Amino acid sequence: MDFRMYMDTVTRSVPADWIIMRSTDPLGHNEFLTLKNEISISIAMGLPHLTAFKEDWVKSFDYPHASSSWIDLRWNGLPILRVLGVHVDGSRCMLPAANRTTLLVPKAKSEFFELLDGIVGNGDYRRYFKQAAFTETSDAWP
Repeated sequence: MDFRMYMDTVTRSVPADWIIMRSTDPLGHNEFLTLKNEISISIAMGLPHLTAFKEDWVKSFDYPHASSSWIDLRWNGLPILRVLGVHVDGSRCMLPAANRTTLLVPKAKSEFFELLDGIVGNGDYRRYFKQAAFTETSDAWP
């Protein structure tokens, strides 16, 4: 399996395809997702980045404090891609880190975060994405 096949497998999955485990590893990840039909594919979430993530778009939410954490996509337990997620509105939703000046997000990246929201979130990703004034682009990701 090459990297493109890995990413296609992840992005074509649906929330029901994943097993969720909550625990803390020595690095600080606290949520682990494993693809049921391809257990070599997993995602480790929750590795702390910033406790106070400050960008103007965060102020658009009722609770204007945000934090950020790393999401590690893993193959056989080894990280192959690290992505930054931003927890907004009292951690009610995790959004991708957008381009700071344009608020643009590649569509594939947005769909990945929507998948994560479907697995461990509240299913309100699209509403939060719109409220942040983000725009999807056709730019390649990753």
